[in-house]
Amino acid sequence: MRYFLSISLLFTLLGSCTEPYIPELKNNTGARTLVVEGYINARGNSEYSLGYIAPLYEAADSTHTQVVNAEIAIEEENGTIFKDFSYQGNSRYVIRHGALNPDSRYRLRIKAGNREYLSEYVPVLISPEIEDLFWKQNTEEGVRFYVSTHGDDTGYYRWDFEESWTFKVPNISVFLFDGTRVRERSPEEFYPFFCYVTEKSREIVMYTTETQTENIVKDLNVHFIPNFSEKLGMKYSILVRQYAMTKEAFGYWSLVKKNSEEIGDLFGTLPTELTGNITCISHPGEKVVGMIEAGKITEQRIFVNHNDFPLHWAYRYIYYGRCVITPANMVHKRDANAFFAANPDLVPVDEASPTGDAQLTHYSYSNAPCLDCSYRGSKEPPAFWVNQ
Repeated sequence: MRYFLSISLLFTLLGSCTEPYIPELKNNTGARTLVVEGYINARGNSEYSLGYIAPLYEAADSTHTQVVNAEIAIEEENGTIFKDFSYQGNSRYVIRHGALNPDSRYRLRIKAGNREYLSEYVPVLISPEIEDLFWKQNTEEGVRFYVSTHGDDTGYYRWDFEESWTFKVPNISVFLFDGTRVRERSPEEFYPFFCYVTEKSREIVMYTTETQTENIVKDLNVHFIPNFSEKLGMKYSILVRQYAMTKEAFGYWSLVKKNSEEIGDLFGTLPTELTGNITCISHPGEKVVGMIEAGKITEQRIFVNHNDFPLHWAYRYIYYGRCVITPANMVHKRDANAFFAANPDLVPVDEASPTGDAQLTHYSYSNAPCLDCSYRGSKEPPAFWVNQ
């Protein structure tokens, strides 16, 4: 019998992806399937996301079971164990360790309930440096980002990225209702209207040079931002991470990529044969999904300002589409105090005229998520942010 299974995992490892996925797996025992996402970071500190897949024929709230009481460790082939871990919430674990020996091999061990899981030993692969990271604009389509690299050893590569940008709300509230009357805001009472948001990549970008005479990656497109995107409306930054992979890992991620492209979602219906290199040693017949890799990651960051483009970058307020103020969002000044007292979720914005003439007889209004950018971003810039 084929059961349809689902899970929504947060993939927070080093810029890896954050998307729900719905694996379709054969499971004749009804046992939960563990999904492991993570990377043994040879530079120090490794992060993992763990989660169970449960059959949908069980109770509705059992389809995604977080793993909150696991023990997790990295083991070196010489017997050294790195077991200083902490649980970060949302099924995310961090193992704290220093730089690892690039000439050794490592594996991951997980204990969760009465189950014990163990990956194969994997070598530490050192990614070559990213030689170039740049963008090109096609005024009819948008902006593409490219990487170039040149390696000496492995010819299998994977990239992910983290993008950050600043944005602003479409309207600024210059008035407030203080519980008694509508009045102008003092400077310290203004909502923040410029904020920052960061997102991790939702794409699987891979490349192999195995059919080339030289191990060179030249101008590979790793990301695309279409025209009218808010991301490039003010200031934008992208951090690209580059991973060297084994041929086995490349095959694993190729299956995931192929499958995601077929269904239009990053982690969609996973093929039955997708298992990776980690097994349940306490219950050998139990399925586990995950590919544990180890290596030294290289990365590069660039910034893009809206005034860097040959033509002005026009963008649309997709997120704030419901925040458009029309005459329907106005109240006459004589009725304003009673109106806002009766509608505490609404906020006065500015003086207005429903007919567009010079007589500002009304107050326009909206709600706080449309006026306060901190509802969807951070008021403080990221630590790496450079103001130019």
